[in-house]
Order: sequence, then C-alpha cells, then structure tokens
Amino acid sequence: MKNMTEYRDLLRRTKDFDSEEIINKYKEFAARNKVFRSLCQESNQIKTFGLRNRIGNHETGDTHRGEEKLCQALFNTFKPEKDGNENTEQEENSARKYETWKIPNYSQHLIDYQTPLKNTADDKLWGKFDLIGLIQGSPKKKLCFWEVKFGKNADSIHFAIMELLIYYAQFDLTSENKDNAMKNYQNFLIEAALVRGAGIKNNTVTIHKDNFPVLFIAADEIYFKHHDWESTKDSYKKCKKMIEKELKLKLEFLQIGTICSYSPENKRYFYDIDNEIKFLL
Repeated sequence: MKNMTEYRDLLRRTKDFDSEEIINKYKEFAARNKVFRSLCQESNQIKTFGLRNRIGNHETGDTHRGEEKLCQALFNTFKPEKDGNENTEQEENSARKYETWKIPNYSQHLIDYQTPLKNTADDKLWGKFDLIGLIQGSPKKKLCFWEVKFGKNADSIHFAIMELLIYYAQFDLTSENKDNAMKNYQNFLIEAALVRGAGIKNNTVTIHKDNFPVLFIAADEIYFKHHDWESTKDSYKKCKKMIEKELKLKLEFLQIGTICSYSPENKRYFYDIDNEIKFLL
C-alpha cells in the first residue's frame, strides 16, 4: 500500500487535484486491499472494532485538540440514548437527553467517534474514522462515515476526501472484496447494537440506487475559508458528481458550528444543538 500512502500524502498540501485520478487510485486500492477487521491469523477468531473496550473513558476527557473536542462533543450529544456504559445510570437521572442529529435528509445517531481501523501499530496507512453515524430510516438504517476538520488545519479538502475514501474501503460493498466488507458491516453493526444499545441488530445494510452510503466532509467556516472554498467549490462539485457516479455513494460537504460546552461533572464535552448546519453543495 506504499503507493497509496505516498499519493494521499502528496494531496495534503497541494492546491490542484484531479478528480478522475482520485477515483482511479481509490478503485485500484480498494481492489487490492486485504486489510479487514474481520480477517485474523487464527481460525475462528473475529477481530472486533473494540467498542466494548473503549466505552466510558473513550468519550470523556478534557482535550485541547480542536477536532478531537468537536468529535467528542458531537458523539456525546447525538449518540443513542441507551448507551451500555458505566455512566448510564448517572445520565439517566440527569436532565440530559440524547438527541438525534437532525441533519436534513440524514437524521442520525452517532454511534462512535475516532474508530480505529488498524490491526497493528505497523499499519501506517490506516487511521480512524472521526465519526460513524447511523442514519435513521424505515425499514432499513445505514451507516455513514465522517472526516472532520477544524480551524486552520493545513490538510487540503481533497486530502480529506482521499483519506476518507481509503478508510471507507473496508466497508465498500461494491469492491472486489465485497464479501469481507460485508463482514465488516455485520461485525460493526452487531457490536454497536450490543454496546451502544442502538437497536440495530435486526437491521440490514443494503446498497441500491436510492440507498447509497454517505461520506461527510465536515468542518467549520474557518477551515473552508482557509482553503478558499468559494474559488474552488466548482472543482469540488465536479469531484462530488464523479465520485457519486463512479463509486456508488453520496459525498456531502457540511459546514458546521463548533460551539461546545464542557461538563466538569460528567467530564465530557457536549455540542450545542443550535449550532448552524450548512450544506455547501
């Protein structure tokens, strides 16, 4: 995967990009990808996403990293109401109620943040999904994946797209490795149902023409201005159309407010539900 690592990193600081090249690089990578969380060296062993081991302390803590604070606040505010962790009783007795994040057409709960994709520390290509959401729908729900940027982060928007696509490859049901990707979906959904109490164990994830998975590039106004969104949005509009057509998914650019509060009692950040949400395309 060395070539993909180099290509992704090349996009980090460049202003120019080729949408077709991004798509072709992704397709080639997804076809060759063999790193799946459901694949282990020992037979009859399933490597899970570790939600059960990461709840509690995972969503608490005073951090000075803007993106981490924002993701933690979003997750703590919009996770499923019944969260099977040690803080459940305390929070049920408080006035706080977990909300559905009412994004137009994509109303969702956030069922995890900073979800690790590495099998070992040597997997240099893999990082973490900033957020994983469960879009509400009847009769089926579906997962969505988030890459969050904050402030004057120097990472380009097209780098963020490529990074999110690389991580999404483990869930891409249209790739040549779709059987392994389906195992990833099933493992994550089952684990989320057990640990987060998300009520999703009887739901299935399907791909068809009106039920595409959704990838979100989300950031505050400062980030998009820092990367000259107004003068480059036509290029990203073209990129969005090509990705949605070629890769059979939805790509959204979302500008979000960043007002958060810290609760010393719960040792958690929470997100202001009145923050602005703005689709940029």
